Amino acid sequence: MSNDILKGFTRVSTILSVLPTVTSETEDNQKTWGFPFQNINQEVLRKKCIIGTNVHQAINAWAINDFSPLTECEKGYFESFLRWNEIVKLKPIESELRLYDDSLKITGAIDMLGKIEGTDSLILVDFKTSANADDKKWPLQAAFYHHLLTVNKFSINQSVLFIQLDKTGALPKCHTFSIDSKLKNLMISTYNIYKYLTER
Repeated sequence: MSNDILKGFTRVSTILSVLPTVTSETEDNQKTWGFPFQNINQEVLRKKCIIGTNVHQAINAWAINDFSPLTECEKGYFESFLRWNEIVKLKPIESELRLYDDSLKITGAIDMLGKIEGTDSLILVDFKTSANADDKKWPLQAAFYHHLLTVNKFSINQSVLFIQLDKTGALPKCHTFSIDSKLKNLMISTYNIYKYLTER
């Protein structure tokens, strides 16, 4: 899978990178915000990135009846995916599909688009190998990807599934985000903030 994108387009992940993340929270719900990845050893981040990439490649290979090898520390995530799929029985329609919006000049690669057994509508599914969920950025990412699918004429469910895979192979945590008008407006606001911060 190539990482090349068309000239002049901005990745959704790049847009979301300007937003801080909750770094700590007190008992009375007072939050501290920052950019924790900046303080993590770059070699540790690189290894985590490789794990995520390889797990995604293995899931994509599964979707097209192929095989992609995994290391011992990666196999648990894939087994977690298989356990989840035993329950939902997802039929893949598209996987690792890069989409573009010519109007906003943004791009993103969706993990999987498919149908869950017993349902008729297409649903967007994103797989995460993160230890911690991001309840602020993940819904925005879901909204951006849903937007990209919509402008590319895909008719899909308003709900998006983010599957937080477990490294031990246990059942993953399933996060469902409903793409409503509020979330769409927040997505556009995030896009506008990014443009404001990066314009010359």
